Amino acid sequence: MKKLLGIMVLGLLLSGNAFGLTTWNYQKGYVYIAVKNNQNLDALMSKKSKILSGLNCNNGFQKNKLDRLPPGYAEDAPELLGKKYQPLNMYKITCATAVAEKPKKQEPKIIDYRATVLDSDLVLKNTKDSSLNTITFYPDETAFWKGPGFSYKFFWKEKNNRGHFSVLNEEYKKKKAPPVIMKLDFQRLIATFDYPEGDSIKFKINKPNKPIYVAEKPKKQKPKKQTPDPDDNKIVAASSGTGFYVSNTGHIISNHHVVEGCSTVKLTFKGKEVSADVLAVDKMNDLAILKADLTPSKIYSVAAEDASLLEDIIIAGYPLGKKVSAAIKTSKGSITALAGYGDNYSEFQTDAALNQGNSGGPIMDQKGNVVGVAVANYGKQSGVESFNFGIKSSTLKTFASANGLKFLPPNNRDLSNKDLGQLITEATIYLECHMTVAKIKRMIAEEKNRKAFFSEYQ
Repeated sequence: MKKLLGIMVLGLLLSGNAFGLTTWNYQKGYVYIAVKNNQNLDALMSKKSKILSGLNCNNGFQKNKLDRLPPGYAEDAPELLGKKYQPLNMYKITCATAVAEKPKKQEPKIIDYRATVLDSDLVLKNTKDSSLNTITFYPDETAFWKGPGFSYKFFWKEKNNRGHFSVLNEEYKKKKAPPVIMKLDFQRLIATFDYPEGDSIKFKINKPNKPIYVAEKPKKQKPKKQTPDPDDNKIVAASSGTGFYVSNTGHIISNHHVVEGCSTVKLTFKGKEVSADVLAVDKMNDLAILKADLTPSKIYSVAAEDASLLEDIIIAGYPLGKKVSAAIKTSKGSITALAGYGDNYSEFQTDAALNQGNSGGPIMDQKGNVVGVAVANYGKQSGVESFNFGIKSSTLKTFASANGLKFLPPNNRDLSNKDLGQLITEATIYLECHMTVAKIKRMIAEEKNRKAFFSEYQ
């Protein structure tokens, strides 16, 4: 019997005769307990008793009720069959099995397709002729497609977060035609172009862009109710820029981003503050026509032809507003490229210095003819100097003509530095944009904001 049951304790009687007999075999991992009062057994299991401690259970105990006494149990304790211990319940106590934790559901990785295509060029292989095509995407949502013997510009927008983009070239954008849908699959390395007419063309992604993943799935947050600041509706001087006179009746040329969002645009004329009205804007080419009720003493003429490569130019304006000084400032340089950022041929590149506040100022030749409008600098953000752009005079003339504005005929002779300095001083003006404090906060928060806001709002 000892061989069968292991070590036995006979006649283990606890309070109230609850237990009649306990038998255990630690090596085989069980304990038999005959019990009349089930509640006492639960109490025994809830604490580390001497009987149960030998099982070394880390996850507690579990009990299984037996239909009959184990073999040999009644022989060693025949009194358990008597009426005194009836009804008698027999249990086998073992270690409880650890409940395995359910694996946490992993959120699927989300590819940031916009960041991925901007990170490096997309190289596509034509499945028909095996020719390679390269697409370069730019943050301003323009792109250039270069293939064997051709190159053209198009516009793009991310349609959804599954790698679908809408693309349109310049011609079809002007016609307001429906876009082509580009679908990128970085797992199968396939790029599909679905055309509005129903055709579909597939390319092999020859040089895979390494997918950039979103750090975590953005959580939807309830918008907090913000109490408006009492000063939010106050109109203040917010930013500055430059403009220049082009007519005796007070017409002024500047950039669209200089006047964008302004409640009022103000300038100083003969010691008095004057308001200027915005008559027309060209958002695509970043141009604006303003008019003030005044008669300027000097006005600029516009060149008949665009500036040529390496031509010397002069830029006039108010870089950094009046923070450095209230005086007009000039810089000299030359035309270093006949295209702007992203092969934009409505602009040129120059090595003449440009800073915030120069925007909208005249770029002229030695004759005093305007050959461009200062528009942007890109070098200061990325650590590259002299990476500045101007809008070509041909683009300016097209915009002005469409809005009924005519310029003076260009000068044919070079001006002396004295005469050129007088023209710059009297025909170049400091523009100040006034808007509400609330609008300033909103525009500063925008990623593509290009306004030269005053330092107290930055």
